[in-house]
Amino acid sequence: MVKSERRESVRARSDRELCRLGSLIVFEGVDGVGKTTLTALVAHALNRLGHPTTTASFPGRTAGTLAAHVYRLYHHPSRFGIRLVRPGSMQMLVTAAHIDVIETEVLPALRAGKNVVLDRYWWSTLVYGRKAGASRKLLEQLVDLEQQAWANVSPASLFLVNRRSALDSPDAVALSRRYTRLAKAEAGHGRPPIVSIRNEGPKAAAVREVLERLQPIIARVNRDRRRRHSC
Repeated sequence: MVKSERRESVRARSDRELCRLGSLIVFEGVDGVGKTTLTALVAHALNRLGHPTTTASFPGRTAGTLAAHVYRLYHHPSRFGIRLVRPGSMQMLVTAAHIDVIETEVLPALRAGKNVVLDRYWWSTLVYGRKAGASRKLLEQLVDLEQQAWANVSPASLFLVNRRSALDSPDAVALSRRYTRLAKAEAGHGRPPIVSIRNEGPKAAAVREVLERLQPIIARVNRDRRRRHSC
């Protein structure tokens, strides 16, 4: 097969995959703002509305996976006989866990036409990695590596969740400010669409706000679903 024919074959296969692709929805923010709860509730609401949706999280908790192993190591290194893990080394492990989740959970679900609601994104690598003391240059290289694993997939919407009660320490306040600065920087690039929400009241109110923000995306998904019959 000549190169031009190979390119056409790859392009046709890519078009078919894009035709089936679900939407990626991300929740980010400091610990304790309610990301994990919102991830589960929004996915449940989308499924009830007839939009096949699954959830995933970084660094990953699915039993029997590399990601789950790194998650346990991250939180309890002493259980593995490890006295100290340097910040850069830990972030390299966390990035490996992210890529494991991307390749084994997120991309397969998206390519099957499901939406994925993701608890955390590479933003956490920069925010928490810098807090831990890892060099910015190393963290940016790790983010570049992770973005290669995403294979040009980006969130349809990223929700930066805030909650006053989570800002209960100077560290938490500093992390929140890092997230705010990162959101402003990323907003300048125009993608992904970033929505800041305050998760202060009843859970149902926060879910309603998210669903309202997702209405244009849901409408697009419905149009894409109709197109799939011609793919």
